[in-house]
Amino acid sequence: TRLATLERERNPKPICSPEKGIISKIHSQLEGMFVEAGTPLMVIRHMLTRSEVEHQILKKALYLFRAPERAKYYFTPEVDKKIRAADAHSVVVRDGMELLIMSRMKREVPLHYSGPTGVIYAVYFSYNENMDADAPLIGVCPEDQLPVIQDVIMRVQTEWTEKG
Repeated sequence: TRLATLERERNPKPICSPEKGIISKIHSQLEGMFVEAGTPLMVIRHMLTRSEVEHQILKKALYLFRAPERAKYYFTPEVDKKIRAADAHSVVVRDGMELLIMSRMKREVPLHYSGPTGVIYAVYFSYNENMDADAPLIGVCPEDQLPVIQDVIMRVQTEWTEKG
């Protein structure tokens, strides 16, 4: 939905909604004024989907191993074999373990995991896709907390009702 029209150098630029939701506040005092980039024009309330709720819970509950720089990331061949044979939950990671390969401008560098010991619960990157610096690559769950996190995610999947 078109929310507003910005005029830049006498060229109108339509601003469309990035999410489905309800406009809860409009900063009408800014109408007709010059504003800096990033100035809030309105607030949109958005009902979260089931997958968005799961994603937010996991980002708070898991240890996130982040990308050191903008590059493409791949699992090492040994780890990739384990993931393809079973799934990511079957891979136990330890501090100092060679886990990923960082590929940038025809340069491949091994990336060692640094963090708590646990299983890979979530993978946040895709092959042949650049990841920004500090973006999460994997989410690691301590083995003793795995049943608790699985239970919370199962409850969200079964009990969350989406409003359309």
